[in-house]
Amino acid sequence: MRGAHTLKSGVLVIYNTKDQNGRSQYTGNVGFQTSANTRTTGNAFADALLGNFRTYEEAQLDPMGYFRFWQYEGFVSDAWRLSRNLSIELGLRYAWQEPTYTLGNSTTSFDPAFYNPAQAAPRSEAGWGSSTTGPRATSSFRS
Repeated sequence: MRGAHTLKSGVLVIYNTKDQNGRSQYTGNVGFQTSANTRTTGNAFADALLGNFRTYEEAQLDPMGYFRFWQYEGFVSDAWRLSRNLSIELGLRYAWQEPTYTLGNSTTSFDPAFYNPAQAAPRSEAGWGSSTTGPRATSSFRS
């Protein structure tokens, strides 16, 4: 293979941390329904203006989720200059993202070690991490 070659490669490793609250109704939820409200004016908007609410709900706690995952990627490419005005670049990229897990073990997930096909409904592979490998090719021509 004649011509100038430029080889490139790279690796990316990410450890992602995401700490977030459970998005519960800790700010409260007020309902201004007119039905079954003994103090209603008959108009929900008027009841809201008067503070005459029918129901009030509030979460007792705000659970936290400590989500974590790893992501790995790598690539290799070769830029090949065939002539003064023609070059081709070929490469291969691989990416893998593990499933997200929590530090407090506060979510549910599927564990293949406990899977019994005779007792379970069909399952999909969605959510078990994702892996992609793909070729990359480009060319350029200068006149």
